[in-house]
Amino acid sequence: MTQYMPSMDEINAKLQDRKAVAPSLSAKQALMNEWALDIPDGRSPATLEIRDRALSRWSTYLISKGVTDTSQHWRMEIVDHHLKGFLPWQLENFRGLTEEKVKFKTLAAWRNRIQYCIIENVLDDAGNRVGIDVVRRHHLQLESQILKLQIKWNLDQFSNEKMFYGRYELQIVIQTILEATTDDPEARLAGLIVINQALFTFYSSARPSSLGPTHKKWMELERYIKVKDICFIRLGPMRWMALVTFTNLKGEINTVTVTPQKFRFHHPKLGHNVIFDNVTFLLVYMYDMGYLDYKREDELYLNASAAVECLVRLQCPEGSEDLGTITANSGRHQNVNVRTQVEDQIKDRQTAFIQSVVANDWETSNAPDEEEEDEVDLFNLPIQSVTLSFMLYLRREGHVLEWDEASQKVIPVSSFNMALKREEKIAGKLCHYVDNVISM
Repeated sequence: MTQYMPSMDEINAKLQDRKAVAPSLSAKQALMNEWALDIPDGRSPATLEIRDRALSRWSTYLISKGVTDTSQHWRMEIVDHHLKGFLPWQLENFRGLTEEKVKFKTLAAWRNRIQYCIIENVLDDAGNRVGIDVVRRHHLQLESQILKLQIKWNLDQFSNEKMFYGRYELQIVIQTILEATTDDPEARLAGLIVINQALFTFYSSARPSSLGPTHKKWMELERYIKVKDICFIRLGPMRWMALVTFTNLKGEINTVTVTPQKFRFHHPKLGHNVIFDNVTFLLVYMYDMGYLDYKREDELYLNASAAVECLVRLQCPEGSEDLGTITANSGRHQNVNVRTQVEDQIKDRQTAFIQSVVANDWETSNAPDEEEEDEVDLFNLPIQSVTLSFMLYLRREGHVLEWDEASQKVIPVSSFNMALKREEKIAGKLCHYVDNVISM
């Protein structure tokens, strides 16, 4: 979409209007503020609420000091004169959110917030923003002041205990999931989704608020990853790239206009990185949920289109345009409007497969004819039969599948039952690979 650029005549006309209606700001600054309203705000609503609270406290403090004219609260000379007493005044009149006594980290946060408010709001006599100059002059003074206040008020310098986990803890989580779901296909699928969520966040290096709606405002604006934000690029036989659009990316690389960022996820290339193939699992899972425009598994996997081509733009079933996030990270605001006729059909298919596994009648009810034993089409099996080992080694291991150049088809060289028997061994290898995840 092409961004609208005003002409010089339009700019000059607007500048003349701003001189009359905004005497406290320069005409150019007022016009910049007006255009800034059209730029999406990427800041968290919770962060905005905290900064609004800091603005309110600053006004209350100045009124207590006799500066009753609110239009003068952000004049440069007023800020220079009263800034030194603001932090001690807060310590005398406010407490922490959850603690009776303010901690040192809370005092430092108050310092950071007032500095941000100064940068955003302080004006000189000409109406230009000069807050950065004020912060530069008072920065060392504020640093020294909070250290003195810490001693005077005997503030606790230690944070509350928090839970952290590293790759060893992640290894325990994955190993526990694999061991607990060996006999339950439905639980195995749920466990795979959990692993996919954790590693998806790790691979993208994105904050949780970038993946799911952490605030009700983001639900209203639909600023979180949805099914329609994912597409797959086919790179070759059994090789894909997942292209994910982050509509609300939070981080240090945000652009000025908060434009959507596109992330490309590839298959792991080295053996020690094969903890979990997010691309393959995401493709299979989206197909299972009915979001891909394919009716059969072989149509999806045996697709022989161009080497680099958009395989499919994920299609939402009719009547359910908003299907929530792919990371289940939306908390209490998660959208649950995902009950569609397509999902009911998929659920019936899953239930039938689970019952067949529990009854242990796979070999009798699904065994191929003897004359076609070498031509077993694994892709005609229900999608839940694609277990963790099958998905991870779908492309890599020749003893599971291989690409036949002559027929341009994927030819299975071992039965699915053999792959199932090898799953425990493969799961052990996966747990060993977890130790090397950081080297990816």
